[in-house]
This record gives sequence, C-alpha cells and structure tokens, in this order.
Amino acid sequence: MQFTRREVLSLSAVGTGLAAAGCLGSEPPTASGNTPPSTEEGSAGPAKSCPSGYEPFEPWYVVESSGPLGGFDLTMDQRGLTLGDTFRCELRNTTLTQQSSGIKSKFDVQYEHEDGWRSVYGAKSGEMVAFIDVAIGHPPRSGFTWEFPFTKAGLEDIANDGIGVCGPIKSGTYRFVYWGITTEREEEENFETDYALGVPFTVLDE
Repeated sequence: MQFTRREVLSLSAVGTGLAAAGCLGSEPPTASGNTPPSTEEGSAGPAKSCPSGYEPFEPWYVVESSGPLGGFDLTMDQRGLTLGDTFRCELRNTTLTQQSSGIKSKFDVQYEHEDGWRSVYGAKSGEMVAFIDVAIGHPPRSGFTWEFPFTKAGLEDIANDGIGVCGPIKSGTYRFVYWGITTEREEEENFETDYALGVPFTVLDE
C-alpha cells in the first residue's frame, strides 16, 4: 500500500503544530540554517540560526496568497505593527457552506531576509513534536483568530511545546502563514505539495 506525502507525515507524527519539515525519514524535522530558501514562488527556508538546544526546520508548504483559497481567507486589520504591539490575524470561511480546516496550530511566522522568506521557529534538538491531523468544521464567516503581543515571548507562547524562536525578533517584513487548508490544486496533485495562506505585514522598532 502506498501513502501520499501528507498521509506519511500524519502517520509518522513527524512535524510541529506550526511548521514541519519536508523530511519523511525517522530523523527530527530539522534543517541546516545554511539551507537556502527554495526558488519556488511562495516557498520559505529554515531559520539561519537557533539558540543552543534548538534546531531550525524547513517549511515544506508553498504560500499561494491571502485567499480566498480552499474556502478560506486570512486577514489582518493592521498591516503595520511596532514591536510589542498586539498582533491579530483571522482565518475565515468565505463560502456559504460549512468548510473544514486543520487544527489552529498549523501556522508559521516567517521573516523576509535578503535571500528570501525564512521561518522564525525551531524545534528542541532531538525531539519529535507531533501535530494532530483532524478536521475542524467552520460555519460561514467563522474560523480561527490568533492574537498575541508581537515579541519573542509572545511568539513562543502561542507555539506548541518544544518550539522556540530562533534569533531575535526585529523590525522588518514578516508574513503569517496558515497551512491547515486543503485546496483543489493539492487534490489534483495527489497532495504532493501543501499550499498555504499567507498575509504579509511590517514591523517597526519601538
């Protein structure tokens, strides 16, 4: 019996609640910070470095747009923040019928470096951080809301256990990514690639 890439990831429980690596082996889903971001539009690479005890991992999903995509969109009321401000982002069902998504913790926060987008997160060295692959139903115009202070501590507080922020959180361009949706394109490609919603925003120094 052959499994799709998504099924293998779910069965092996290799991943994180926000960003798992594309590796399907038994090793933890980590990647070298020297790995360049993919040249595929919408892709991102691992954090350039992590503090001692943590390892960067490489996002495998491709950001298409802020939506509508897979029956949902991703919106922010405020696209410009100051470090320490409250970050707020909403995932909403844009259709007239109930739609399903993955769990709320299937998100990532990425920073735009000179060489491309990179995740700000990493996992504790040697740990396997699993996510639950279940469907969450959302009536029309409902979904998830993420709200937290945009600081290193705030980003760590909303992440799953075993997840930490790699490097300082500084001014620049970021994007919030949600990869817990299923698109028609994924189904057509037999789930070889996961496509995600992403919304960019700017962060200024205090």
